[in-house]
Amino acid sequence: MSAILQELRNKIQYKEGEDGMLYPDFPISSDPEADARPLGQYAQMHLMFLKEHLPNRYTALLAEGELLPTCHRVGDETNTYIDRLVEQMLTEDPIPDPMNFMEATRHRNEKQRIAEEIALKEIVYQPEPQTMD
Repeated sequence: MSAILQELRNKIQYKEGEDGMLYPDFPISSDPEADARPLGQYAQMHLMFLKEHLPNRYTALLAEGELLPTCHRVGDETNTYIDRLVEQMLTEDPIPDPMNFMEATRHRNEKQRIAEEIALKEIVYQPEPQTMD
């Protein structure tokens, strides 16, 4: 057995269930503040990506208690990145007629969708999300 698995096995606490069996007591995370904070849209998308496409990474993060803090970080970075991209795109391609509410809303929503698509590809659907500073 590898040293990492042995180390994880030694760290796992067990609790006795109602049926007398011992069950592993995995902490949700090592940060109680992260446990209390609900996951946002992009954090949930990253969680599902890990669970479906990278089950080993998902399990390792869960066992280390880093799953929720990682998902929160990805969600926060994605929101910040999308906001920054939208503002940059609106600077490069301003709203043609700001007095026309419908046209201004359509233009801004288009930029929002483009920025979201870029952020999903570059941050959310990555095994190791990169910091977009």
